[in-house]
Amino acid sequence: MKGAASMFTKLQRISIQQKKYPRFKLIYNLISATCKLGGGGIDFKPDFKITSRFISAIHQIHTLYPNMPDYRFIAGYTDHQNYLFQHLKVMNYFNAFHFKEAAVLVKSLYDSVVEENSPLQRMKNSVLYSTTCQVLGMGEMHREVLEVASSYVKYLRQINQNDNLMNAYMEIVNAHIWLYPAPSGCTPAFIEDKLEQYTRSVKTGEYSYYYTGFAQWMKLKLCLVMQDYRQAKEVYNKSDFSSYFMDAKLGEQVLKTIDILSDAKADGKKIETLAKQLALQKLNSKLPPDYINFRFLEKIVRED
Repeated sequence: MKGAASMFTKLQRISIQQKKYPRFKLIYNLISATCKLGGGGIDFKPDFKITSRFISAIHQIHTLYPNMPDYRFIAGYTDHQNYLFQHLKVMNYFNAFHFKEAAVLVKSLYDSVVEENSPLQRMKNSVLYSTTCQVLGMGEMHREVLEVASSYVKYLRQINQNDNLMNAYMEIVNAHIWLYPAPSGCTPAFIEDKLEQYTRSVKTGEYSYYYTGFAQWMKLKLCLVMQDYRQAKEVYNKSDFSSYFMDAKLGEQVLKTIDILSDAKADGKKIETLAKQLALQKLNSKLPPDYINFRFLEKIVRED
């Protein structure tokens, strides 16, 4: 992002020089927001105040000139453009760890795409379904995840992308785990079968080390919600989470959680201390996956 600073400066200067033509300002703020929200490495976290300022400017211009195109001019651009503007808000909320706000907004965008005779049909693809599931999951809207993931399965079958079905099923598995013991509509046998299928499918191929770690983590999570701590410890000992957990402390806290919850002699004070530690580490997380994994452990400990 630092390398592009001169480009942003030029865009800003042009938007000021040509202020009587608000489209220049729209393009400057749109490019700036998009690049800052989508750029950077794994530790990159854009400044929420700065990106919100860009998005606010986009909203103001779009409100005054609803038919003004940005740097693209395509058929049906107004609906498409408004969708992209709203999606920037989702990204902004998500990157600021405002997951509930991001989840509510992404669900409304999803609904606007999949509704009958939607002018946004072109946005209907695998990315829409997977992104919606992930953002809803981060916002802990797991009933909605089940709804979208079930539609995702049907969509993949319709377009003959059966190779991607396991990704959709894993969204269902994850929602089931988060909802347990509340019913998800899935049987334990179904959940375990999909987990085994996914684990077998990711043992080979590109990034298998990462996805194998994810599969192992899902198995361990299922053991934790089922309060099968002996099996959870066994899964932990056989697994390598180093390629999946970005925060090394997460692996340590998983083991600590298993040990404390499996200890019949553990008192309420020890459990509450662990819950507070997990809550603090959650808030200090740099990446959304680590945040939600600490949050999961915190939830398990508090509900035990």
